Amino acid sequence: RTAYPSFSAGPFVNDPITISRTDRNTESFAAGSIMINQHTTEIRVRYSETDAMGFLHHSNYLSYFEVGRMELFRAQGGSYRRMEELGLYFVVARIDVRYRRPARYDDQLSLKTEISRVTPAKLEHHYCLMRENEVLAEADSVIACVNGAGEVQRIPDDLVGMTTFKDQN
Repeated sequence: RTAYPSFSAGPFVNDPITISRTDRNTESFAAGSIMINQHTTEIRVRYSETDAMGFLHHSNYLSYFEVGRMELFRAQGGSYRRMEELGLYFVVARIDVRYRRPARYDDQLSLKTEISRVTPAKLEHHYCLMRENEVLAEADSVIACVNGAGEVQRIPDDLVGMTTFKDQN
């Protein structure tokens, strides 16, 4: 199995039509700092992301999930640039998507991304993509921390400070 980098600069980084917000009701407090485990990002479906039928192409959902992970990490104070300077990268080890209903060109979507599990070398996320109150897709992913040679590494504590729960498995 090949693991692909999941946090490359995508088409939605610094995109004016992508707006993020932190869901304040998901904060928890540890050691005097705010720990955020959930984040919502607003995304408008662009014409170039649709197929011949005008539906959001299934492959673009994966890009949206990447945006959700990046924006959650950013809201937590994380920096991919700092990780790369340390020679560390997050790669997607697994992603499972359940498509429920199609999104269409110009739909305004809300993507809720949350950390569902943390281990010393992996982060697991759950995603829910919605149009108003309608669930369009749900997904779960596992991302692993690796070095430049692709070897699994522990996530440094200062980069994982965003999490309030850790599994010992």
